[in-house]
Amino acid sequence: MCGLTYSTDDTFSFKFTSTRDGSTLVSSEGGNFLMLEKYIELDLQLPSQRVYGLGERQREFNLEQGTWTMWANGQETPYDDGKGGKQTYGVHPFALVQTKDPKEFMGIFFRNTNAQSPVLVFNDDGGSTLSYITTGGSLDIYFFFKGTAK
Repeated sequence: MCGLTYSTDDTFSFKFTSTRDGSTLVSSEGGNFLMLEKYIELDLQLPSQRVYGLGERQREFNLEQGTWTMWANGQETPYDDGKGGKQTYGVHPFALVQTKDPKEFMGIFFRNTNAQSPVLVFNDDGGSTLSYITTGGSLDIYFFFKGTAK
């Protein structure tokens, strides 16, 4: 299971921690959280650089650093060369993140119908920053904790 803490002192932020060992699973502390009419950005600190998913893809499930632009264009799936920008019929911005425990994973699903560009950056501490950027609209974020990749 996990615990949630949030702060509204100067800026809003949240953090999910493991109730087992107190480690941080995902945090928005110290990152951007911007909500404008035609621009939304949310930076999430993740516990590892093992991030998978973000969109419909046939290959290259493991994500490298970079921008993974997605929007629906109503066409069949092209060959995915792992460089992003190969939008398909639907948009499925789900990221699977391995925690510090190699047997444990968590998932993050971003629900938004607008064009979106998640940006993944690897940090020096072994973690990563996932910046979810979209051109506006409503945004629902679902977090799934305590699971395996099966």
